[in-house]
Amino acid sequence: MDHCEWMCYKEPDCVSVNFEIGTQQCDLNNATHRNHGAELEDKDGFLYHGADSACETDPCQNGGVCQSGYTDKGYRCVCPTGFTSDQCEKDVDECSEEKHNCSREANCTNIEGSYHCTCKEGFFGDGQKCTGEFLNIFLS
Repeated sequence: MDHCEWMCYKEPDCVSVNFEIGTQQCDLNNATHRNHGAELEDKDGFLYHGADSACETDPCQNGGVCQSGYTDKGYRCVCPTGFTSDQCEKDVDECSEEKHNCSREANCTNIEGSYHCTCKEGFFGDGQKCTGEFLNIFLS
């Protein structure tokens, strides 16, 4: 069992283990019986050990992944692209922080979790690449 607990400790998302008696086989889990009691099945030859986890309350927002440990709160949130802060509740403004790939000839509009590029008047394209009207006439 110590081997499984050590493996779980090294895995950021692990909060419980199933240990097969007589082997070194371990199943590492990212949930405990506290969250998913109805899904816990007793199996002969296996021992279950669930750790206390601050992630049980699901503190991360906007699709953030909770990892047990790491901070004085007992967890950290790994935020998806477009969100930041301790619980992933803050939208990143890619436009004002210049974290976008819009063309210089495009306007950047921040949207929750992302951004949108639109070519400025007189330019055409997908917002990431914009060409001027004069160029389009010349090439026609």
